[in-house]
Amino acid sequence: MHKHLNRKFMQNLIVPTQKEFTALCEEVEKLHSKIDRLAIQKEPEELLTTKEAAAFLKVTTTTIRNYAEKGIITPLRIGERNIRFEREDIKAALKAIQSRRRL
Repeated sequence: MHKHLNRKFMQNLIVPTQKEFTALCEEVEKLHSKIDRLAIQKEPEELLTTKEAAAFLKVTTTTIRNYAEKGIITPLRIGERNIRFEREDIKAALKAIQSRRRL
């Protein structure tokens, strides 16, 4: 049975020419580069400024700073003065805030 499947597979196998193979490799490389560029572009969106986090939660920037001081959200220091917040952390805070409001 195994030989039969192998033979059938080989009969249906399409082997590209060298030119087709080269073109395919070039296309794969272009797509790989495009994916890398998109991934790089997406990374900064995962970190929010204080203002962006406040807009996301519909609160003031002061409230965001208070949440950070209370440990509700975790600030990430970038350099001496810049603070960012992970989008997932802000989403989790939003869920917690919404559940508190329901009580």
